[in-house]
Amino acid sequence: VEGRLQVQIETADGRSVQATTREEGNTLIAEIANAVLALPEGQAFRSEKPAADITEVTATQINASTVQIRIVGNEIASICLENLIQVQ
Repeated sequence: VEGRLQVQIETADGRSVQATTREEGNTLIAEIANAVLALPEGQAFRSEKPAADITEVTATQINASTVQIRIVGNEIASICLENLIQVQ
């Protein structure tokens, strides 16, 4: 979708994932339990300015079974998770 950021999460067995979310200032933080990043470049992903109102997106393996996604907005986080993260 033009002008929007989409974070797509896929599971090996097609099950839905449960994310716990919170806002800290202008940052939306989603933590996904029972998850492991499968990235060729290591244990973290980072993208700067992926959309007009988004400063940065990171995905990090914060422990053996939890992935944290942080979406930093230009202003106060009035970011709606359902508009940004599509879980498949």
